[in-house]
Amino acid sequence: MRNYSIVMLLLSLAFFCNQVFGQSRIRELLKTKPAIIEKTRPQMYKNSQIKFYEYTMANGLKVVIRADDSRKDIQMSAICPGGASLVDDQDFQSAIHAGAIIGNSGVGDFSGSEISQFFKQKNISLTPDIEENYSTLKGSCMPADLETFLQAIYLYFTHPKKDKVYFDTYIKNLSKSAAIYYKNPYNVLQDTVNALVKTNKKRVNTLSAANIKAINLDKAFDIFSKCFGSIKGYTFVFTGNFKVDDFNEPSNEVIDLMAQYFNALPSKAAMQAQVDRNNEIPNGKIYKKVYNGHLPLAAVQLVYSGKYQHSDSVNLQLKVLSYLLEKNLDTLKAFSGASKASVTLTLTKFPKQSYSINIGFKCLPQQVDELLAMVNRTIADLKQGIKPEQLKQYVTLRKSELKKQTFDYIFWRDYLALQYVNGDDPYEIVHYPYYFYKASTETVKQAANEFLTGSNYIQAVLLPAPKK
Repeated sequence: MRNYSIVMLLLSLAFFCNQVFGQSRIRELLKTKPAIIEKTRPQMYKNSQIKFYEYTMANGLKVVIRADDSRKDIQMSAICPGGASLVDDQDFQSAIHAGAIIGNSGVGDFSGSEISQFFKQKNISLTPDIEENYSTLKGSCMPADLETFLQAIYLYFTHPKKDKVYFDTYIKNLSKSAAIYYKNPYNVLQDTVNALVKTNKKRVNTLSAANIKAINLDKAFDIFSKCFGSIKGYTFVFTGNFKVDDFNEPSNEVIDLMAQYFNALPSKAAMQAQVDRNNEIPNGKIYKKVYNGHLPLAAVQLVYSGKYQHSDSVNLQLKVLSYLLEKNLDTLKAFSGASKASVTLTLTKFPKQSYSINIGFKCLPQQVDELLAMVNRTIADLKQGIKPEQLKQYVTLRKSELKKQTFDYIFWRDYLALQYVNGDDPYEIVHYPYYFYKASTETVKQAANEFLTGSNYIQAVLLPAPKK
């Protein structure tokens, strides 16, 4: 028993020493400060209406700060056009997994587990991601750890790491996840829809065995280095608890600290931009039945899509239309075994302006045809016009939602980042109430006839597999 206690004590001491040593190694790395490249303060623009400040660093990087001292932490979102669209079809799978693979492999000589443990101690989060058309970096920290947070951002841009051991584990876990994922028939339907809405079938993001096999570590590292190797094209948006002056402007100390780290980021490469890979939703009508699973369950996914003119007024028409469509489809719930219908609106500005309205619901197999007919009748009714009370209900609800959102600093983080990357005016949100009141029963009728024509239409139905 005494020998066992001694062994346990030695193991605990070894673990403690390893932890302390590991943390001290990372702290030493994070203590390395880049030289002050530009001593003059960044150019500043103040937006009084929305209460944010925009700073242009010496290397051209845009940094947007909206302080809110009622919050405990600081939230950050950085976004840049490009993403996986920068690579050819054969490297697409490596690209969309590059953020997770390289982002969790560590930085410099330090493993991902060491960095993760250090972040956990400091209550820091930082997640790089490479999406189809954008590269993003999101994170948060406490005000006292702002410099450590900036150091970590600096390291992701300058010292990414390639870890074969982590990569092998990632691929193994991805394969396990896929096996579990495809046991659910609804996931099989969703992957089918994901493929149907893409013209370029080589750029479909699913967990198929072929797609997992196509992920390559060297390619993932190359695209990560390309997307995060230069800050040209990026906008960094910070919201939350900053030290501010009497006019809610971040203090000189905060801005000088940001300038020191952001000016040191590489900016020599050409500015990134989305590459049109001809991967929009196909034109025409597509019908697909998926037979999977043995339970008496069915599900339906419908997609109406097309090109449109991106503007606040048109976007509002589509939002009102989607809301009323979902509300009017509540009648589907009257059927025993049927679920509430969901309606999802997606608006895309780049690389091509397009919209899609996705309608989804679950039901019993014998109910599919009848419920599809009800959906068609609901759409036909919207094309004939709506009652003023319905529109008034939407306007009231949306105004209430907007009022709540403007008190949410995470909303401001994401809203400002999206406005900047799309080249839209951040001030547009001030006009939202005007657009609400501008909506009328006639504009909704016009929108229903324009955007729910069915000329570009996908219908995918999940049904039980035939019994053998």
